[in-house]
Amino acid sequence: MVELPTNCPVCGSKLEWKGVDLVCNNPNCENRRQADLEIWTEILGEYEGLAWITKKKYLDDLGIKSIEDLNDYVKSKFDKDVEDGKYNSITDKKIETMINMIAYAEVPLEKALQALNIERLGVESSKKIANDKAAYNLIMTIKNNDLPTDYSFEDIEKVVGPATTRLIIENQSKLKRLNYIKILPFVEKENNEIKGTFCITGKLNRGSRNEIIELAESKGWKSLKGVTKDCNYLVTNDTTSGSSKNKKAQQLGTKIINEDEFFELLGE
Repeated sequence: MVELPTNCPVCGSKLEWKGVDLVCNNPNCENRRQADLEIWTEILGEYEGLAWITKKKYLDDLGIKSIEDLNDYVKSKFDKDVEDGKYNSITDKKIETMINMIAYAEVPLEKALQALNIERLGVESSKKIANDKAAYNLIMTIKNNDLPTDYSFEDIEKVVGPATTRLIIENQSKLKRLNYIKILPFVEKENNEIKGTFCITGKLNRGSRNEIIELAESKGWKSLKGVTKDCNYLVTNDTTSGSSKNKKAQQLGTKIINEDEFFELLGE
């Protein structure tokens, strides 16, 4: 029978079970710091043809063992090394580009969160946080402040759930690393959700057909040229008309409403 280790072979800290994995939870363990650095450079400094084994060799030569070491190097020596011609070969230039990307390129919060290497904070959960203004603002608050243990994280929990939120709370120290990079400001996304579809027939009283269609589309409604199974409403001021569109709407079960009822739907 194989005897499992009880302590981390690198730092000596006690190993703990996390699901089916036996892991070291010491945040200062060299292995964990190296894993974080690998993900950080892979996501923020992605460069085709630059494998981790190559990056690690260069970073080791520079004395960079962690994300913090890399940030210190950028602040103290990187620009001077570039000026002094330290980065000359093709691979040197790739490393220089990678560091420039990490240090100076503006990145969306979605990408920055993935680079933190926090469990459960992957592509989907990072995207949900980045696209929600309240959650985005809370992340930016956390990165700049030490929050009390009883602080409410409901703005994050409502978009990614309690399990992921708990791991974010446990890794608040990692969120401080967002201060090392430039994060793009929050941008309101256009609401492209279609509220419903409609087709207009007959004479209208509150404006031309084009004016009413333009108003409706500005409020998220989609105009159809004819009555189909995808049409939610037929708008007509003669709901008892025997026109082909009225007959089609009756056949398909499409709701027939007048102009006033349609404007109520639009909130006008």
